[in-house]
Amino acid sequence: MNKALWKILVLAVALLALFGGAFAQDKPGIVGTWAGHTFVGDGVRAEIVLVVGKGAEGLTAKITSDTEMFPELVCRRVVFADKKLTCDLDFPDGMGTILISISLTLEGDALTGYWANPDGDSDIIELARRK
Repeated sequence: MNKALWKILVLAVALLALFGGAFAQDKPGIVGTWAGHTFVGDGVRAEIVLVVGKGAEGLTAKITSDTEMFPELVCRRVVFADKKLTCDLDFPDGMGTILISISLTLEGDALTGYWANPDGDSDIIELARRK
């Protein structure tokens, strides 16, 4: 190969290595909108939407009900590590609130897991990423 062709080949390989990653799609993370259901009370199905975002201090999350079964719930201690999302929230209960802890596992475009309260009540949560 002559030197000019060799330089062009080296430059092309270097540019592909440098900029190729910019065009590759990242695997989706936890940030986004997730919709699905859980069961509350005496087995009543609740359609819910979980919105996970990035704030100045880390991850944020809020849960709303498509059927308006409960007001918007702001999550605290939102942590995502090793494909697991955990958070806590205060769920309205009569004149007060009850602590609910949530643990979900990310598998592709699905989040599955459960909620639990200190009294030992718990149930499943199944969510899918909204596109």
